Amino acid sequence: RFAKGFNTIQEINFRESGIETIQYGNDSVAEYLDLTPFSLSYIDFYHCSSLKRIKGLNVVSSSSPQMFNGCTSLERIDGYMKIKGSMNWTFTGCSKLSVFPTMDLSEVTWCHHTFEGCSKMTYNQMMTFLDSVPNCTGFNGTFWNCSGISYSGWKKALFDKMSKATELN
Repeated sequence: RFAKGFNTIQEINFRESGIETIQYGNDSVAEYLDLTPFSLSYIDFYHCSSLKRIKGLNVVSSSSPQMFNGCTSLERIDGYMKIKGSMNWTFTGCSKLSVFPTMDLSEVTWCHHTFEGCSKMTYNQMMTFLDSVPNCTGFNGTFWNCSGISYSGWKKALFDKMSKATELN
């Protein structure tokens, strides 16, 4: 529980916790985690399997892979993230996640297993993601078991979006 006006936190690590909500001041407990007051440089929600929604996310620069890995109950993330370097395993196992945050991924170079098991991810979300990683060279297992991505055959546009790829599996 945080007092109102407590907005100087820059890093949050809830790795393997059972957290479901954070309460500010005397506000009522919400059904989501509201991070609106914070501008963060690092977050880690690795295996927070009870968390369903994150609201007001504002991660200004992070290079922490696996930040939502194993968040099996997470359905939506509202907000913004800027990720640099590795994005490996960021959303792996987030099988219920259907709303992703707005992401600046222009400095991402590795995307191994990033969305593995994100069964709610759509083809359009995949293409939007691929548009946003112009410098990514590694795509091993990036979309494995993403059963919501449906299309017939491999389209040239898909490969055009991964023009710098040196690894693709």
